[in-house]
Amino acid sequence: MESLTIYKPFTLYNKNGSLFAFDAFIKNKFLYLVMPLYKNYPAFNQIQVFVKNGSIILHDDIIKNRREATRILTYKIISQETSGHICAIIYNNRKFTVNQNNTNTEILFDNSYLSLTTLCKNDYELIQPFINYYIRNGVERFYIYYNGIITPDIKQNIVNICHKYDISMKKIIFIEWNFAYWHNDSLHSIHHAQLGQMHHALYFFGKSHSQYMIFCDLDEYFYIKNCTIENSLRKNELADTFCFHNSWAKLINKRISEYRNIEFPKKFLHSKTAHGYGWRSKCIHKVSSVKTIDIHKHDLYNNSNPLLCKKNVMFHFYNWTQLGRKIEDIENKHVQFLEIDIDS
Repeated sequence: MESLTIYKPFTLYNKNGSLFAFDAFIKNKFLYLVMPLYKNYPAFNQIQVFVKNGSIILHDDIIKNRREATRILTYKIISQETSGHICAIIYNNRKFTVNQNNTNTEILFDNSYLSLTTLCKNDYELIQPFINYYIRNGVERFYIYYNGIITPDIKQNIVNICHKYDISMKKIIFIEWNFAYWHNDSLHSIHHAQLGQMHHALYFFGKSHSQYMIFCDLDEYFYIKNCTIENSLRKNELADTFCFHNSWAKLINKRISEYRNIEFPKKFLHSKTAHGYGWRSKCIHKVSSVKTIDIHKHDLYNNSNPLLCKKNVMFHFYNWTQLGRKIEDIENKHVQFLEIDIDS
């Protein structure tokens, strides 16, 4: 019987209990620190880094100092050893030790053409229609970040869902991402856990292991008429970002309340007009091309060639987890809904 793989980050905390790094890990002779960006963040020269049996130098200090902020510090390890590196990080009179052997790469990493990452909490039971839909569209690996503690009951419930609906757990990695969703000390935006999650997925799972990665929520479904997502990517491999315009969606039968037990509907209602790119939109990024990303659009590139196409739509089932949820944009603008049959 397949078992569920759960990754727990090696989180670094300051002496006062504040967060220093969401995760610290060693990969391909590089040390990575995926960090929040608070208002008084440390300069790189305030952080000392050492490696056992070798030397280590700063490779890049990626500071996303706009909109939703975050930071990725990377150091290059110079050593004759090919694996098993041990690094020490010293900041504010506190020492952290990062051991490469703590990461079981054989279980965690598997190469894929297209992968997907999402952050969830109580809505994790929506994985059944979500995973099956995206598998049909070519997704090979799912990196699902749980915004809390994965208790034994939650783990068993996930296993039961996968067994009931014939979902292969080999395709899924759950990450215990137990950090505050909002943080008042974050720069520019109080978004906190999600920016860490997205960039952790990009650098830990994405780069070197996937060509493209989808970034979306469990109630968001990317759709291209008469084409799977994978086929669209293969037809447009010069593009670095595929942009999907938000279209509000809801079921025709409003009495349905248990969404976790349904398949993705063939017929449903969607807003007559989709939003423009950048407003609640979501993206697929070529992971080798991007350095940082926003929640709703691209940000900093190594190579920049975003593909804006009106036929790329994201159906956003905004009340799947909260039947009474009100969206100001829908209420105030009197959004009109039309019925769609995706098989026609």
